[in-house]
Amino acid sequence: MENDKQIQLLEGILKWARVGALPAVTEHVAPHLDTDAKKRVYHAIAEGTRNPRSIEEVASVSRETAQKLVAEWSEAGLVVAGSNPPKAVFTLAELNIPAPTLKEPRPRKPGKR
Repeated sequence: MENDKQIQLLEGILKWARVGALPAVTEHVAPHLDTDAKKRVYHAIAEGTRNPRSIEEVASVSRETAQKLVAEWSEAGLVVAGSNPPKAVFTLAELNIPAPTLKEPRPRKPGKR
């Protein structure tokens, strides 16, 4: 029971620390998200559920571009360390950046992974 209270307390502290840090984070992130293509790729990795092919498809960029951006953002601390598929640390909504529209992924063919 004591551990549950400690976890809840730490989650509350984390939540408000993130909120308090957002102005500085937004300033740090701005140069990394200065084009539409970068915003599309970052938005595509927001949930950490898209594989490289899906990121490429919905963000309308080459796989090489997407991988280069994710590597750059990993070094800058904008991608959850070790996440595979990549997951953004902050969402564009949290950063008060309008989210671009992503393309709808093509439906998979039955029997394909």
